[in-house]
Amino acid sequence: MSTLEHLKALVGFNTVSATKAELDQSNLAMLEHMAAHLKRCCFTTALYEVQAGKYNLIALSPAFDKKTLHTSDKLGLLLSGHSDTVPFDNNKWTNDATDLTVRDGKAYGRGSCDMKAFLACSMQVIEDMHAKFGNDYAAYPRVCLMATCDEENSMCGAIDLKRLKHTPLTDNNFSKLEVSIPDGLDLSADDLADAFVNKSFELIIIGEPTLLQPVVAHKGYIAREICIKGVSTHSSNPSLGINALEFSSTVIQELSAYANELSKTNCDSNFLVPYATLNLGYVRGGHSLNSVCDEVVIGFDMRPMPTHSIAKLNEQTDALYAKLNDKAQELFASKLSTPSIRAKIPSANVNACKSEFVGTAKAQAISATDGDLSGQFISMNIPFADIPSFANNDEHSLSILRRHLPEDVTFDYVNYCTEASFLQDLGPVVIIGPGSIDQAHGVDEYVALSELDRYDTFLSALVDDFL
Repeated sequence: MSTLEHLKALVGFNTVSATKAELDQSNLAMLEHMAAHLKRCCFTTALYEVQAGKYNLIALSPAFDKKTLHTSDKLGLLLSGHSDTVPFDNNKWTNDATDLTVRDGKAYGRGSCDMKAFLACSMQVIEDMHAKFGNDYAAYPRVCLMATCDEENSMCGAIDLKRLKHTPLTDNNFSKLEVSIPDGLDLSADDLADAFVNKSFELIIIGEPTLLQPVVAHKGYIAREICIKGVSTHSSNPSLGINALEFSSTVIQELSAYANELSKTNCDSNFLVPYATLNLGYVRGGHSLNSVCDEVVIGFDMRPMPTHSIAKLNEQTDALYAKLNDKAQELFASKLSTPSIRAKIPSANVNACKSEFVGTAKAQAISATDGDLSGQFISMNIPFADIPSFANNDEHSLSILRRHLPEDVTFDYVNYCTEASFLQDLGPVVIIGPGSIDQAHGVDEYVALSELDRYDTFLSALVDDFL
């Protein structure tokens, strides 16, 4: 097959990740297709379930036999890409989004750019290896391939792969694990179980679309929601309620002050935005003009630098939450002396807040207010798991890459996040792939055929460094 044919097959699988259940799809059929191809190419494969309907695929070159795995703590080159896509409205596409269409030198389809093009190129370079080396297993390059699930939603696939560093790859540890080992390869399931434990790769390539421009660092991501609870009543007598909107300005002021503080620490001119950011994303609250507002939710995110500690930022955020909680209690203390208002505050709210934050500073702050119910005014939620920042300062891995890129190549630092945040636990990562991020996620997403050709050439030369 050709890279384009592999891409057409991959795009034909609807692998949408979405928070809406009616849109969310399993990636199992696509990974089973990939696994069948890799098996034909004499690669060892392991397929397992991360969450219901969401799977990861791991494949190892036949160069990794029992002896190789037992005598080396370095695993060569890892090619890694996510198998899922964002949702799409087929009615807005020129052609069917899951039927790859080629016109004017471009291949159109959902995921064609982000990032099934990379997976197709990886499948092709592995097919070329098999055509060249056949059953001469020792001659193959030391190359592995991983395809992850749910990157567009939760990144649970990449997060779960971190376990390989310390957890044996067995069916006791990995759900619905299916392993296939080529005939004649001196390797058993027991040998494979410890294939990644306490080992690392010399170079990890994540093939996000970068137009073959290498990315070696990006910021992290921390998202939080602050919920202000009040007591609703008719607007004709606001004194009978507690208006959550009255405290929202205080929250915004404190968050803005914290954003200013972040912008002055750990700056790095390599980034286009050379400091950590805090963005106020939304304010939601109220339900009618003639009612006192009983709830306001303020959502914000932070994008820390690689030099920031996620743990330290969480400590600071918890401290900010505690400060806001104290201020809310001061603002609304007099309201709580009104029996009619106290009667409208269910004690269950306090207990719910405590159980949600067991063992945290938030729970301690709430516990301290037991008896007067004042702790229920503020809560802080975590809508998404924290994503660490990423940076590759490993000169050996970068020197390998330089051999296959123009002499004047620069290594980019970007503000968005990728799975590199988690895969860096397995070795030094560089993000470099075919296609442009400008074409990702949109209607009529495409990858230029010339990009596929360029990346095929790049990968073919790169894998030869791991013979």
